[in-house]
Amino acid sequence: MNDEITAVPEAEKPSRFSNLFGAISQDLWLKAVALALALAFWGSIQLSTDVDEQLLLRVSFTAPEGQMVVGEKIFRVQASVIGSLAAMEQYQRRRDGDVVYIPTDSFGLGSSTIYLNRDLLGLPKALRVEAIRPSVVRVKVARRISKQVPIRAQITGTPSAGLKVKRWEVIPDQVTVDGPEQEVGALKEVIAGPVSVEKEVSNMTRMARLRTGVLGVQVVDLHEAEVRVEIAAPLLDRSINGVSVVIKSEQFDVQPKSVNLRLKGPLDTLNRLEAADLQAVVVREDLVDASAGDRLPVRLEGLPQGVVRLGPVPMVQLFKRKPKTDQKEKP
Repeated sequence: MNDEITAVPEAEKPSRFSNLFGAISQDLWLKAVALALALAFWGSIQLSTDVDEQLLLRVSFTAPEGQMVVGEKIFRVQASVIGSLAAMEQYQRRRDGDVVYIPTDSFGLGSSTIYLNRDLLGLPKALRVEAIRPSVVRVKVARRISKQVPIRAQITGTPSAGLKVKRWEVIPDQVTVDGPEQEVGALKEVIAGPVSVEKEVSNMTRMARLRTGVLGVQVVDLHEAEVRVEIAAPLLDRSINGVSVVIKSEQFDVQPKSVNLRLKGPLDTLNRLEAADLQAVVVREDLVDASAGDRLPVRLEGLPQGVVRLGPVPMVQLFKRKPKTDQKEKP
């Protein structure tokens, strides 16, 4: 008798994914209904629940070509609105930043009173506007023009002792300005500076900021100009008495023997100048046809550079020189 042992195969274990798929696919229609009800409930909440929002906006007025807004161009506005959460979220997604641009084409030239409302601020009808603060703003629109005006340097401070600002120049000396017609028409000059010369001892060059000093008027060409300042000793008037008269002639002598002068020049130069440094010379050419009693002008010699004589030319009178007597020889 042969005993045969027959192997019985083990039963396959079900896959975990097949169990998961079975759980998901079981009662699909009930689950679909539940999801639809949940979405409908969420949507009803979105549409029925109102929220109160404070919108902070910046309102900017923009003028057409050839015109400009004078003064304040951007106003900060707070709008209190109420609406559904969905409407509020939709508005927030649509907003392009927090600036609302309002064209002034329909305002006309001059000052206008603008009443801010839902339409100007671009608020959707789905939002109920409770308040807008401020609700009224004033906007001035003017014709825009340009012209050229000169530049004046604004010099401040005092140079070192004994010195002063002799002159200044600005390069370039003119610029183009742009702005409202009335203000630009009245503008006479643009200011470069301030440029300080405090305690300076020599000529100086500085780049200075340009400004018009008028609201809405601006410099078009450039923002800075070169200011050159020449610093020199101040001019002083001074009288110098007793300047000797020199005549090179054996025939004539002069009266008076000295002249008084009134000079003008740099302070430090005149303070160092003495009568002995100068001469009043009778020019030899004037003596050719001269005779006793004639009054002749003198030419000043020894004047430092930058010093000039003030008043009329000093005159001297000729008289015959006494002949020299020969001394007798001593025995």
